[in-house]
Amino acid sequence: MALRVTPGMMNLQMMRNINTNLVRMDGNMNVLSTGMKLNKPSDDPVGITYSLRYRSELSFNDQYQKNADTALSWLEYTDTVIGQVNEISQRANELIVQAVNGTNPQEALNAVNTELNQIYEQLVSLGNSKFNDKHIFNGQLTDQAPYDETLAPTQVTDTHGITYKFTEGASLTINVTGQDVFGEPT
Repeated sequence: MALRVTPGMMNLQMMRNINTNLVRMDGNMNVLSTGMKLNKPSDDPVGITYSLRYRSELSFNDQYQKNADTALSWLEYTDTVIGQVNEISQRANELIVQAVNGTNPQEALNAVNTELNQIYEQLVSLGNSKFNDKHIFNGQLTDQAPYDETLAPTQVTDTHGITYKFTEGASLTINVTGQDVFGEPT
């Protein structure tokens, strides 16, 4: 059976095609103007789920990078403080060796005693060192100073570690305790 194509049908089909092209062009212009292929969930429901997952992973990666930067800074600062503790301890050792020599007059022993007291104060000060307003040698109790000048030899610091996560399944404890650096209390 033959089908008769009328001018009205041709006009209607042409208008549908123009409208379809206009809607497609509007979508393409929207993509070009926003720079994003997915502007609303109905644009591509499957693509939205991938997009959300990728954004979440990027957010995690940003956090992991911040953790790595903070941990590195913390460790570098701790290394610097421990280096200073080592230098001061060596000087204290030199003074003690000098003092036990039986040929020193009382004035020399008094001078050694004075310098050892100053070294003690410096060590207590280093034991209370802070990085970003957090005490580095008091475990997880970073808001509390680990040592008091009069009680330092008998004080115990918190032994819990501060752990930073760098990737899924990879973390690292970044702090050392006062006992690790200065020894067990007497």
